[in-house]
Amino acid sequence: MPLQITLVQIDNFGPWTESLGVNREADLQILQGELYTDLQRLFSVKGGLLFYSRFDNMIAVTNGIGCSHHNGIVKSIQNRYPITISMGVGIGKDPLSAQNKASKLLQEKGSAQSKKRKSILAHNGFLSRGEGMVHMVHADIDDFTRNLTDSVSAYEAFLKVNEIFLELSKRFLKKKALVFFTGGDNFLIVCNGISNKEIEEILMDVSEGLGLTIIGAFGRGKTALEALRMANQGLHLSREGKVKGILVSTTY
Repeated sequence: MPLQITLVQIDNFGPWTESLGVNREADLQILQGELYTDLQRLFSVKGGLLFYSRFDNMIAVTNGIGCSHHNGIVKSIQNRYPITISMGVGIGKDPLSAQNKASKLLQEKGSAQSKKRKSILAHNGFLSRGEGMVHMVHADIDDFTRNLTDSVSAYEAFLKVNEIFLELSKRFLKKKALVFFTGGDNFLIVCNGISNKEIEEILMDVSEGLGLTIIGAFGRGKTALEALRMANQGLHLSREGKVKGILVSTTY
């Protein structure tokens, strides 16, 4: 089942930040945080889900969100911010190919640091609601609070989360899936095209390699938020001990 990915990129961000002078970093962090919040709200109202990635580049799963809503988001940001954004929309049978298409379509419209590229929506069409499907795993590190948060310094715990994030990302990328850190000790894995057995094997291997336990719950839906809701439901049951296993699925 196809998947739709939207790449959001701030136009000419590097050169624009340089024009603000050297005492700019706090203001830039505020702008990026507010932009992420705003975009998350604008995508999620239609069932999409945005991941902050590098902040000047953000990635959204946007099945069921069409051209008019994407254009509306681009124009809304242009009207209310000192910067503009451009978007590339890609459709693929797996997350990696959809993301690659989104990136390529936007790159063909000009460099991220081009002054000429502004408020672009690059696409080769959109998936209508129900035409595709989103597969997603919500992964959680078991007992992270007891083993790390309450046992080591906050920075050491932060480094461990980043180590886990990197290892999961590398392993799942080989399967053409995308992993995103969502705060705390939680990760979302967009995993169309991978079997539950393959997902389970990766979670087990990474857990054993890093000396901890990663539990995941699988969900699928017509939109990103539908898939996530199903995955969250499975993870909730796992945390309560009502279901067992390193990968829980309540969708079938």
